[in-house]
Amino acid sequence: MKRVLGIILFFAGVVYASELPHWNLIGDFSFIKRDIKDSSIFEAQIKGFTDEVFHTEHGGTNLNSGFNFNYVELKIKQEITENIEGFFVFHITENGLYTDEAYLKYRENSFSATGGKIRSATGIINLQHQHRWFFSSVPLVYRVFFGDHGLIEKGVRVTLYRKYLSIGGELLQGENPGSFGYSAIKEYGVEEASTPSLYTLFIKYSSDHFLTGLSFLQGKRRAIFETTGEAGDSRIYGVFFRHSRGSYSLQGEYFYRKIDGWLLSDSIQPLEKKQSGYYLQGIMKLNDKMSIGIRYDCLNKNRINGQSVTGNLEKYTAGINFFPVEKVKIRGNYSIDRSIYINDRKRTVNQFTIELTVFLGGVHHHH
Repeated sequence: MKRVLGIILFFAGVVYASELPHWNLIGDFSFIKRDIKDSSIFEAQIKGFTDEVFHTEHGGTNLNSGFNFNYVELKIKQEITENIEGFFVFHITENGLYTDEAYLKYRENSFSATGGKIRSATGIINLQHQHRWFFSSVPLVYRVFFGDHGLIEKGVRVTLYRKYLSIGGELLQGENPGSFGYSAIKEYGVEEASTPSLYTLFIKYSSDHFLTGLSFLQGKRRAIFETTGEAGDSRIYGVFFRHSRGSYSLQGEYFYRKIDGWLLSDSIQPLEKKQSGYYLQGIMKLNDKMSIGIRYDCLNKNRINGQSVTGNLEKYTAGINFFPVEKVKIRGNYSIDRSIYINDRKRTVNQFTIELTVFLGGVHHHH
């Protein structure tokens, strides 16, 4: 059924995208070359953070060596009244149809309220879809705390605006498996947490050339892995900035996570995780068609029950964005990833990525 709906939406998007300014159709394809086999990378982990390097929800993005069809994204935005708009984003992949966002937003003067399935306003990158990123992959700290697609939840957000300042909060279901979760873990006698189980607070200052802010998230933690599980409470603190001037931009985000609760295994034991990471990226626009950039990722704290599990886990990425024509974006990335463990052994993975994104209809923000 999902495949049928996906096909219908795809052809509807092709037919109407050029005629309706609020319909957008985006196709994304890539070619990957790694110095490690897919069978090994899919068994890899980032020790202490996640038991899988690639999260395959929504079919995943840039998963396999060789050619990948990543997704077709259908985006529909419609003004319902002067103050209310509807916004829907669907992802069509080889595995089916997925709803990325679906919400109503009310905006009047210095106040807005949003409800539905939303991207959290935490940080900077979390509000952006994959085709908006300069680099093809999400920063490491996002991957291990929120997953490759970021923090997307069912819930509500309220935001107050005053000149350069925005202050807001969100009440969310708390399903995100990277840092939260609320489901019962019956095999260990852990009860389901009451929902909604996650709330966030944020404050942002934004001017023509500068953006900065703080985020706070608190929720329940329920997670089950291959041989163990976690239950308790999870808190995340974030700080972020972006400075742009002329053809240059510099951006960074830092997140610190603390999980208190229980490690679920043959014997249930107390659990305390203190983990953090950040990225810093610089981008230079060479002309209207081409930009180059570099990014440094670091998971700089990884302590479990007072013991350091790893040292710094790092990744280096160089990239180029090229627009041969207005509605075609080509991304080239080369990365050196030193965060990965395979069979409990740290490995360095080199990866080359060429990604092609095609934009049809409407107005796109892809530069």
